[in-house]
Amino acid sequence: MDWLKHSAFGFVLAAIAFYLLSANPYEIVVLALFSAGSALLPDLDHVGSKAREILDKLVIFIAVLFTYLFYCHDISCILDETFVLRIFAFAGAYFIIFTYFRPEHRGITHSLLFAAFFMILLFFILGWKFALAGGLGYLSHLLLDRKIKIL
Repeated sequence: MDWLKHSAFGFVLAAIAFYLLSANPYEIVVLALFSAGSALLPDLDHVGSKAREILDKLVIFIAVLFTYLFYCHDISCILDETFVLRIFAFAGAYFIIFTYFRPEHRGITHSLLFAAFFMILLFFILGWKFALAGGLGYLSHLLLDRKIKIL
């Protein structure tokens, strides 16, 4: 299945779910878009996937964002050399993992275990609404691929 169908299905599924949960229109759009992006994540193990293409381009931005959110207490920390080192460590770890330790396609990233891990991570970082939206997107991908595994 192509990336556009995965994203569209994740978007629609989350939009319906949050409409039924009485979310406001702004929340529905934001969470449905998040779900659409999450629907691409199971294919991170595939070199030619849209998720990999996007993430490869955004990894430095994401590294800066996470480093700032988790290690900075004020804006002055971005001038600290450890801030830059953490960014390169995060980005370097991403490229090492996906270059040398990439799982087989439709392996662990197409499992319920990984989906649960993703949802738990989202819950602790962004809260229950994003965890639900991300989980719906992720699981919608597995459903469309018809490749649902426990491990």
